[in-house]
Amino acid sequence: MLIVDQGKPNASIVLNKDAKPQLLSLAKELQRYIQRASGATLKIASWQPGFEGNVIHLGPNPRVTELGVTTEDLGPEGFRIWCSDRNLVLLGKDDLGQSHATYAFLERFCGVRWLWPGESGEVVPKFDTLEVEEGEWVEAPSFRMRHLPVMSYRNANEGWPNTFKGRIGEWRQRQKLGGQVVIQGVHAFGSIAPPRIYYREHPEYYALVNGIRGGEQMDVVLKEPPDSYLQFKNWQLCTTNPDVIDLAVKWVQKKFDESPSSVVLNISPNDGLGFCECDRCRALDPDETTTEITGTPHPILSDRIFTFVKQIAQRVSRTHPDRLLSILAYSFYRFPPRRLKKLEDNLIVQFCILGCTTHYHKDIQERDRERLRRWREFHPKLAIYEYLSNNHWPCIPRPVTQGIAQAIPEYYRAGARYFFGQSLSDWATNGVNYYLAAKLLWNCEADPEQILDDYFHAGFGAAAEAIRDYFNEFEQGWKQVIFQEYPGLPNDLPGIQSRNIRPDLLLTPELIERCKKHLMKAEHLADSAEVTDRIAFVRKGFEYTKLHYRAMRAVVQLICLGVPLSPSDSPSDDILSMAFYKDEYRDLVRKVTPQKILALIDEAIQIWEERERFLESVKDDIVVDYRWVKMCDAPPKGSEGFPFARVLEKLRKAKSRYELLIRSRRNIGIAEE
Repeated sequence: MLIVDQGKPNASIVLNKDAKPQLLSLAKELQRYIQRASGATLKIASWQPGFEGNVIHLGPNPRVTELGVTTEDLGPEGFRIWCSDRNLVLLGKDDLGQSHATYAFLERFCGVRWLWPGESGEVVPKFDTLEVEEGEWVEAPSFRMRHLPVMSYRNANEGWPNTFKGRIGEWRQRQKLGGQVVIQGVHAFGSIAPPRIYYREHPEYYALVNGIRGGEQMDVVLKEPPDSYLQFKNWQLCTTNPDVIDLAVKWVQKKFDESPSSVVLNISPNDGLGFCECDRCRALDPDETTTEITGTPHPILSDRIFTFVKQIAQRVSRTHPDRLLSILAYSFYRFPPRRLKKLEDNLIVQFCILGCTTHYHKDIQERDRERLRRWREFHPKLAIYEYLSNNHWPCIPRPVTQGIAQAIPEYYRAGARYFFGQSLSDWATNGVNYYLAAKLLWNCEADPEQILDDYFHAGFGAAAEAIRDYFNEFEQGWKQVIFQEYPGLPNDLPGIQSRNIRPDLLLTPELIERCKKHLMKAEHLADSAEVTDRIAFVRKGFEYTKLHYRAMRAVVQLICLGVPLSPSDSPSDDILSMAFYKDEYRDLVRKVTPQKILALIDEAIQIWEERERFLESVKDDIVVDYRWVKMCDAPPKGSEGFPFARVLEKLRKAKSRYELLIRSRRNIGIAEE
């Protein structure tokens, strides 16, 4: 069917006369993109008998029924694109399916792409003629839940501009993300029994740790605001206390009653450690330990946690039979229970992968595969909790396309149908990860190489290979880091998380220089203004990466010289173990003076302030996730693993100390060397 003929409209977009407002919005989207591509503005009209001409039927109407086009054979979110003679039908099973049909048409037949949110991420090829051959195209999602939330929406210190939320929401819709099922919440114990409400009268609700109910920081926590991070960190519950079980059941029931549209609610323990050591809780633990989380043996807690959740699920199923609960398989309860034989059907187990980036190491990949197999045998209703963002070295490029390409189909084959992947608003550095993940979550059988080829060639034209080489440098760098950090693995592998990865092994001077050359080549090859704009967007991500690299090296150098800047104010903790402790610093130590250290501190302050200015310049953009980076720079009380937390503050304090030292030396007549 001919839709646009030599730049002239040759079809109408037709809706049923009682079409929902959403359908009218989709019709305008279809009209707008076809107009941008061809210059032809298609008419939008309501269906009426005797309608003549070529027709794009958007959604159901009497003519679609006459044509025999239905979605009866499709599941939730499925859609059918059907073309014959003078009729083109875009028909979804439901509202989401209708949206998916519209954007799938624009992708498949018009060549439109949405690489990242915002105008520069839109690819709209120009054409004079648009014709769709006769045929039928049917799609439905592989995963029922395809969730890539921007974590800084809820975790960072400042809110996002509404316009930006809108752009990101549009990108998700166009990538067919979301789904009809969304798991609400994650770590829930701090909400089930907030310490500010219950602790003083019911300390027995909370975990017994080192002989104390509620932990040693109770006085500090109780002074914090009700939604303080500290109240959701540690402060675990005594999960064998019958009153706690009653409290949890009532909390779940209240949540479902208050939100009739909520289908799944997560009731996982708080993040962090501090699990109960009372005799009743310990009696449920098998005689089995793991060193994965802390590096030292710790009892596996799966039986006690899943026994607790099973009791809640049983009671909730009687009052809310159409709702589901979810529980992470995480921390010391990542493993299937040994003694407990069965979980309830209204429970989803969300297996927490520590990051498919680590799957470059085959031993780690096989370990996760084996655990997924064990979970599927134990309880087939599975979800995945994945880390696509690099939290502790925030927003530096970490393309892990090979890991994503292998992992998502494997999750599906293991029986997982729900996916939650932590992401950030750092599309200039890691957007290729989110694009590939979105495509594979919709269709896990799609060819990852074709998706990536399309991403680079559609977005960057003649510069495609240079930009791909740029991202490949970082991908190969991360792969090398995994093998350098973990060349041989014991049977009980310590947990590998982003905070454990040494950034100096990735951000080397050689890698920075190679990436710079790839970008310069891409800029030279750019064959349109749109491609130039997209390369400029990627370059902004590179500028941030270079600044972070310089700032990081400046601090590590000072720590190697004995300046206390690390999180514990000790030069012998984690940062020093990750430091670039090379001969150049050993030589510097031998001839360092207070004046030299003061000069290096000044230089470090200038670099970190330059990084601050850059972040402010992209505050309301999606180059890097400003709010997440700022949260990592100044994390909430009680949080751990942020290597450069409050570093500017520490640098300025160190400067004052060294200025005082130099004045004191002068006052007592010590000559400068």
